[in-house]
Amino acid sequence: MAKELNLQDRVSAYLRDELTTQERLNFESDLKTDSKVAEELAFQESLNKAIESTRSEELKASFIALENSLVGKENEEGSNAKTPKRKLLIGGIILLLLASALLFYLFSGTGKSLDEHKMYAENYATYPNTLLDIERGENTNQINDLVEIMQLYDKGQYQDVLKNITSYQGEKEQELKFYQAISLMELKKYESAIEIFENLEKTKLSNFQSAIYWYSALAYLKLEKHSKSIAQLEKLIVASDKYQNTKARALLERLK
Repeated sequence: MAKELNLQDRVSAYLRDELTTQERLNFESDLKTDSKVAEELAFQESLNKAIESTRSEELKASFIALENSLVGKENEEGSNAKTPKRKLLIGGIILLLLASALLFYLFSGTGKSLDEHKMYAENYATYPNTLLDIERGENTNQINDLVEIMQLYDKGQYQDVLKNITSYQGEKEQELKFYQAISLMELKKYESAIEIFENLEKTKLSNFQSAIYWYSALAYLKLEKHSKSIAQLEKLIVASDKYQNTKARALLERLK
């Protein structure tokens, strides 16, 4: 991220999955050794759960129950008691609704479900570099270009990866498109990544087919496109190589 964050903002960014890969790794390292980081994370998670539990339907039900109770008392006390008490009740409930909505907005970032952020964070990991096992007979310039791109990928320099991939021409061009999509996910450009995954899925890139299903499912999840995420997970769990099979089944169960 562009500027140094204080602890509260850093934890909030972690929960909203707004940290870069390196920032996320640093945070998780600090989480293991710094009790203040762990305490702040636990506090914000508890607060988020509390906010979630007071969503509009529950507040509406409380409003109805309170008003029914007040109406009963008003009927007992006579018409003169109705107006002031009802105004106070409605004013209080409106303030509660507004406060709850504000807190939910502040702690949920763009308004996306916190559960979706957690599901993504729990399941996403950068795909490993498997392209440097170069076959003999490949053009030397192609090998050098490929090595440079994958070294940048290993260092987490994803903008440079994207820049270099566009100029690469060689036997690994289709495979590199997969890493291009992963780099886009690392940069939080999920729609662009999905577009590449969709094209790769049509080419039947055998070595990466299951990984394409998995990462496209996660990208759809991040964009809250549940039905499309489910469709990709269903393809993955029947794949013969069993790639991420256990995680895919667990995620599928939570989405359905």
